[in-house]
Amino acid sequence: MLLVVMLIGMAAALLVYGMVDTDSLVLQRNNNVAAAFEQAKQAMIGRAVVDQNRPGSLPCPDIDNDGVLTLNVDYFSGGVCARLIGRLPWRTLDCRTCAMMQANVCGTHCPTCSATMR
Repeated sequence: MLLVVMLIGMAAALLVYGMVDTDSLVLQRNNNVAAAFEQAKQAMIGRAVVDQNRPGSLPCPDIDNDGVLTLNVDYFSGGVCARLIGRLPWRTLDCRTCAMMQANVCGTHCPTCSATMR
């Protein structure tokens, strides 16, 4: 009797597992990541276009992980970056999707090397 119950349980588990379409989940996640990267790209291009002090420049990376570029933390006077590698300053760029991407996709390690392109 126990063997029959185990076999039914295994069959049910295989049936449920077979109903989950992992390919579509991966595809959806990839699409979300691509959309977030596109929004980040557009935000950085927009910022580079409107910067009156250094037209065409990219923002310094956020090194304290708050999403905001802070004077004497992320950059110094004259626009000199504190570090060349850090995270996307999503709050400064007003990029909400970027924030979700960093939290959900990249976890705590989602660096950008934007300042190296200066």
